Amino acid sequence: MLQTLANLAELIGGAAVLGGVVFAVWQIREYRQQRRDAAAIEIVRTLQSREFVEAFRLLSGVPDGISLEALRAKGSEYEDAATTLGAMGETIGLMVYRGVAPFELVREQVGGLLLTMWQKLRVWAEDVREDQGYERWVEWYQWLADRLEEYEQSSGITEPAYRRLPEWKPRR
Repeated sequence: MLQTLANLAELIGGAAVLGGVVFAVWQIREYRQQRRDAAAIEIVRTLQSREFVEAFRLLSGVPDGISLEALRAKGSEYEDAATTLGAMGETIGLMVYRGVAPFELVREQVGGLLLTMWQKLRVWAEDVREDQGYERWVEWYQWLADRLEEYEQSSGITEPAYRRLPEWKPRR
């Protein structure tokens, strides 16, 4: 009888350990999803900030490939706007690299905007690097823009979502 109780206790203990492992794996998956959700919310908050909106508004009208000299000639507010967008791109790029923000989420949420602004600011960024003697200026923004361009070229996805997914319906 004592042996039976010992075997039963061992079986219950093993089941408890297995249950704990399953629960821990589930908790880790939930935590990762929460991190992804938090990253998405933070990106949206960044895009809704007054500084970002003003920077985007100012720089939307500048030509692609604007130089540091040409941007400075437009006034300090343009250079401030470029720095604001550069810092935003830098932060998002690093978040993608570190796995905090999934590449797919960033690509779908702000990829087009980041690429559009990078086309405008690439020469400016290269000029600032040379002017300041600092090669790492907005390095993560460039890294992310390069990855986004590579994805666009290799995926063949050129149509916007509203044309590509007209039949999509929400899950019920």
